[in-house]
Amino acid sequence: MVNKNLVGRCGLYCGACLIYRAGKDSETLRKAIVEREKCKPEDICCEGCLTVLIDGWNSERWGKNCDIVKCLNARKLGFCYECNKYPNCEKFLEIANSCLKHGENLIENQKRIKNGQIEAWLEEENRKWRCQKCSKPIAMHLSECHWCGAKLRKKWHLHLQHASYGDYKMTKDGIFSAIVIVLLLFTSLITWNIYSWLILLVMLLVLAAWFLKRGSKHYFIRVNCISYGNNLGGCNFEKS
Repeated sequence: MVNKNLVGRCGLYCGACLIYRAGKDSETLRKAIVEREKCKPEDICCEGCLTVLIDGWNSERWGKNCDIVKCLNARKLGFCYECNKYPNCEKFLEIANSCLKHGENLIENQKRIKNGQIEAWLEEENRKWRCQKCSKPIAMHLSECHWCGAKLRKKWHLHLQHASYGDYKMTKDGIFSAIVIVLLLFTSLITWNIYSWLILLVMLLVLAAWFLKRGSKHYFIRVNCISYGNNLGGCNFEKS
């Protein structure tokens, strides 16, 4: 039985949120958050994003005061994908890029929510965010299971993926890698003379200019992707 209150309005799966897990599972986690937030232990009691207006705790950053919640309420929207600024919204990008580092792709999640696949998505997320050792639910920000203490395995992959989270450009390593690839392909196909050198120079200049041009549709040669078990979690893009 899925809990639809765990559908985050930004696309986050609330069942993997540190606040939710601390309130449900762990007094140790709760105490750590209390020390950080300077709040009362009983304040750590979030039941999921869709109940936050009823039971949300009054932190400066979470619950009722979450920037996403306040923004959507002001615009009278249910989810971020309904906004005309999505996905190039600064508030959304901040949390989206943070979640990507931990294996949660909010844009893909929003697509599932928009397409009416909420129950299937919640079931997948429930299976994904579990300790490989004890199989109990975990928070995405933790490096070890708060139930059994096991280290949470994160597998890093080399992956080519379209960058659609706002305004990006190639990293220096990506530009260098692309230039080397083009150079190797070019030298394997031609006989060197003055014209081939000129062509190569023009190619490199065009390639560098295209990569350095700012925009919302550029490609990364190297993207760090995280998977938990057999599930691909997400990619960590570097914003410039």
